[in-house]
Amino acid sequence: MNKTVTIVSCMLLVLGFGVRASAQGPRRRGRGRASADKVIKRYVDQLLERQEEDGHWSHGYELGMTALAVLALKHANDPNAATAVARGAAYLRQAKTEFKTYSAGTIISALYQIDPRAHRRTIDQYARLLVKSQNEGMEKGMYGYNLVGSPNPRQQKGRGDNSNTQFAALGLLFAQRAGHQVPRRIWENLKHHYTKTQNEDGGWGYRIGAKSTHNMTLAGTVSLHIAEEQLALAKTTTRCVMTPPSRGTEAAMKWVGRKFTTELNAYGLYALERLGILTGRSEFGGHYWYREGSETILRGGGDLQGIGGGDANAAFIVLFLSRGKEPIIINKLKYHGDWNTCNYDVKHMTEYISDKMQHPMQWRIVTLDARLDDLLKVPILHFNGIKGPQFTDNEKIKLRNFVLKGGILMAQACRGDKDAKAFDENFRALVEECLPEGELEAMPATSVMFKTPRRVKTPPTVEVLKIDGKIGVVYLPQSLTCDWHRGGSTAKPSLDAGVNVIFYLLKQVGKLGPGAKAIRK
Repeated sequence: MNKTVTIVSCMLLVLGFGVRASAQGPRRRGRGRASADKVIKRYVDQLLERQEEDGHWSHGYELGMTALAVLALKHANDPNAATAVARGAAYLRQAKTEFKTYSAGTIISALYQIDPRAHRRTIDQYARLLVKSQNEGMEKGMYGYNLVGSPNPRQQKGRGDNSNTQFAALGLLFAQRAGHQVPRRIWENLKHHYTKTQNEDGGWGYRIGAKSTHNMTLAGTVSLHIAEEQLALAKTTTRCVMTPPSRGTEAAMKWVGRKFTTELNAYGLYALERLGILTGRSEFGGHYWYREGSETILRGGGDLQGIGGGDANAAFIVLFLSRGKEPIIINKLKYHGDWNTCNYDVKHMTEYISDKMQHPMQWRIVTLDARLDDLLKVPILHFNGIKGPQFTDNEKIKLRNFVLKGGILMAQACRGDKDAKAFDENFRALVEECLPEGELEAMPATSVMFKTPRRVKTPPTVEVLKIDGKIGVVYLPQSLTCDWHRGGSTAKPSLDAGVNVIFYLLKQVGKLGPGAKAIRK
């Protein structure tokens, strides 16, 4: 047998249990998922028809448009698009450099989704250009339309704007995830720009001082979130600390919730989708972004008013609808207390699994105010902390019913803190009170949990409680979450262990089928 371990496609792995992002929030009667699929198919077909023989799409920004189309087709997960994606990626690698910020950010994003290792050289090339092209002076941290290094002597970087800057931030993010070491000053400059130029109402306009708009506030919030995440990960401390959101991010999120609308163009919906997925939010200000956004698209049969046609419009719509249909495999529980001591733990774990399984998966932040039926649509409910939550009686009943109805409660005690023993005591007491039918027992080191999909050299301590022979509770008293939060090569053993534990749980609730994909080394 080939040594490369194969795993079932995540789309089949969570079939019958995992929820797609489109299902988040109360459902409304009307056009359903089939209509969304029809619109996706319509625009996928349009993109396929308009691809040139050599693999590119015609546009003023030829490589930028080609990358955007490839990114959309990749996320559409349409088997008929596989050849077009490969041809488009090959064109991006072989074509002459396009010295445009939009193009650089989109090329890196697309090639990362296809295979960051195979396309590392091209990713590095455009990442270096983005690093060199960041504005200084009064527009410190911003990006204009052009990149430095163009053979055209008249092509200057140009005046900065928040639209180009968003695409630069996205490109740099995926370059960093691909292994390119983006200098810390780049993230510091980005954060400096967004915090210093944020309007009093919490939003941003197209340029510094311009009136806040939906598209630019969404773009600015995405970019500020990216910069703050990368700066947080640069810190070497492993101590678990409850970190509140920055004042800038909090103000921007309030703007988005207060002025929420999906009456946006396709570009704006793309930014809304990015913000929801990057921050693990299903809703802003009580508005479920995917449900309301897809309803807006479907009302017009897929045509958004005031946008016109074009391949870019088609790609943005495919991205919004397709990404909203990707499976959510784990929820992070927000409770009253130190629920977010490792801000990016579940986020990074989900991204790592997505990369390993070669298929996007998602996560969300939830509270126990959510309906039980909605909680049960996602297989795993995860939380951690130092002292642990003090749940109300009603919350305990909901947790009990969540497990009894097939959900899996996963908890981890933050390590590296002398008070973490309080979490251990509180969690064990919670389990004993809510689920007296069973008790936590340690998984043996010989368990298949530590062998599949890849062998874990040093298995972590994992305790499980079973109900009717199925795991209902998973507890890691020596937490992996600090490593998940930190990410990087030093966290790989903990991330790999997390893949195994979560894969084992998903196998329990999923249905196995054809379509296996190889895990990347």
